[in-house]
Amino acid sequence: MSLQPLLSAWNRNETGPKMECAAEPTLSKWRRKILMSKLRKSGLVVLLFAIVLLCASVGTGKAVQLADSPDSGKDRVVQPADVVDIRFLCKLPTGEIVAATDPVAEDQPKLSVFLRSGKEAPVSVTAAAPFPEQQAMKEMAFEDEIIYRLADSVVGMKEGEKREVRLAAQDIPTRSERDYVAQLSRIRKRPKEMKMPLGNYQARTGKTPEVGQAFAYDPAFPGRVQAVTEEEVVIRFPKPGDVIQTPLGPGHVRETEENYEIEIEARKGTLVRAGQMVGRIAGVDDKVITLDFRNPLGGATLICDLTVEKGANEKPIVSATGK
Repeated sequence: MSLQPLLSAWNRNETGPKMECAAEPTLSKWRRKILMSKLRKSGLVVLLFAIVLLCASVGTGKAVQLADSPDSGKDRVVQPADVVDIRFLCKLPTGEIVAATDPVAEDQPKLSVFLRSGKEAPVSVTAAAPFPEQQAMKEMAFEDEIIYRLADSVVGMKEGEKREVRLAAQDIPTRSERDYVAQLSRIRKRPKEMKMPLGNYQARTGKTPEVGQAFAYDPAFPGRVQAVTEEEVVIRFPKPGDVIQTPLGPGHVRETEENYEIEIEARKGTLVRAGQMVGRIAGVDDKVITLDFRNPLGGATLICDLTVEKGANEKPIVSATGK
C-alpha cells in the first residue's frame, strides 16, 4: 500500500477548503519540509497500525475488536455451537415450580420433585448441542434433561433477552416397561416400636445410643430411643398425626394394635422423583400405585422462563466461530 494517495488527499483536503501550501507567501521552504515530514510520519503510523491488525486477524482467524463497547455482543443473536450462560425457571401449566437455576421464595408453589438450588448462578450451555449418548441404565438427571432442551431454544436469542419456552418429550424407546415401570403398595405399614441390635444402631447412626435420642427411620415418622440395654436399642414411634405428606401424595394414618397404616391418596398424573429421575403416577387402584419413568420429563409439559445472560466475567456471548 502506497502513502502517496493518502498524502495527496490530505494536500487536496477533499473534505474542506483547498490547501494552497505552495502559494502561501509566509511559509518558508524549511517550514514546508517540516510539515511534509510530519504528514508522512502520521501516515506511516496509520499504515503500520493497519498492518498489525491485519496480521492479528489472519493469525487467529478472528476479527480484532479495537475497543470494548458497552453494546458489544448484545446486538448479535446466538448461533448454533455458541457457548452462553442461561437462567431458567420451569413450572407446570398449573403454576407449580419443578426446576430453577436460582433460589425460589418459600411462598411460591413448588412440586415435590423440585430440588432447591444451592447457589444463585446461571448455567453454561452450548447452543443446539446434541444430546450426549447415554449408556444403558445410565439416566440423565431431570434438571440436565431440561438444560439440554433449553439449549436448542437459545438459538436466535440475544444477550439479555427473555423468552417463554414450552418443553415436552416423548418416551425413550430404550426404557423398557420391565425396568422403568414400578408398582407400589397404596397402604404402607410403619411399626409403633422397633428393637435394633446395639451394633446396628451405632453403624447406622454413628452415635452411642441414649434415651430420648432422635432416630429417623422414616422422615414422616420420627422416633426416639426409649430404652438401651447391653444388646439392643428400643425405639418408639409416636403417631405423627392423622395426615402426613409423602412423595406420592397425602397419607391418612390409622393406628392398629401393632402398627400404623398409611393409606396414600395418590393422584394419576402427579410427578414423582426417584433419585435423579422424575416420572409420573400412571395408575391408582385400591391396592396399588403404578409409577412410570419412561418419559424423561415425566410426561409433563413444562413452561420455562428462559433468559440469556452474559458469559463469565461479564464477557459478551462467546461464538464458536469467533465472530
